[in-house]
Amino acid sequence: MSDSALCPSCGASELGQFCSNCGQARIHANDLTVKHLFHTVMHELLHVDGRVWRTLRLLLLKPGQVALEYLEGKRTTYIPPFRLFLVVSLVILLLLQASVYDLNSIVAQVPVFKKALAWGAEQAGMRVDTYFAQCNARFQGILRINFLYVDTSVTILLAALLWRRQRPAIGAHAVFFLYTNTVVALGSSLLVWLGSRLVPGKWNFLFGAATILFSVVYMSLGIRRYYGQSRGWTLLKVAIVILVSMFFNLLAFLAALLISLPILKYAAVRGV
Repeated sequence: MSDSALCPSCGASELGQFCSNCGQARIHANDLTVKHLFHTVMHELLHVDGRVWRTLRLLLLKPGQVALEYLEGKRTTYIPPFRLFLVVSLVILLLLQASVYDLNSIVAQVPVFKKALAWGAEQAGMRVDTYFAQCNARFQGILRINFLYVDTSVTILLAALLWRRQRPAIGAHAVFFLYTNTVVALGSSLLVWLGSRLVPGKWNFLFGAATILFSVVYMSLGIRRYYGQSRGWTLLKVAIVILVSMFFNLLAFLAALLISLPILKYAAVRGV
């Protein structure tokens, strides 16, 4: 704030370090120096009042506990669910360039896909490997967006039906599954990254299976704590969530193939 002790944002009078009306910090003369800016950036990345590490640690150690405490009113203790999910998902989108599906092996196993790829490269006047790289980038991008955003949205809506008696408000389900899917996305992305570097493409299905197992176990533990249902009901409803998720992932996989590869155009021209 300025010397007159008036907040430049809302005009409230306050002599403390923060405005009691809007919360803005007092303005100082050195706020725009390189040293102060560097300190601010490092603070935001590494500290954030300890909430980032506190949130992630509890999410990993006690599935469902962060969502439960957030719902009980502890809003300043942890990073809000949507903010955490958005930041983590954007980092995954930027850094992870692969999914559990290997487009190269898919094309190699289906002759018509291989012919469509060669035809598409010829029509575009490009080398097949360059054209394939573009197709693969689209394919992986669609799957990542589905995995992070579409799948999470569908799960929240489904949860509002499956657990409507335990938590009537849809926002309560959004809180839980945004937190839960943040951990699932991180764990799954790590497994996919390891699989793409440690084993040949034909063994990637093992890491895909590990991803599903991790999701089921973590989600089941969290749901038990958050919704308070018995083991039997929890496993049954988790199975429903996983099956619905797999169905939408299958639709996304087929859509990604049709959008990424010129299959329909090739079929129309060649009469396949």
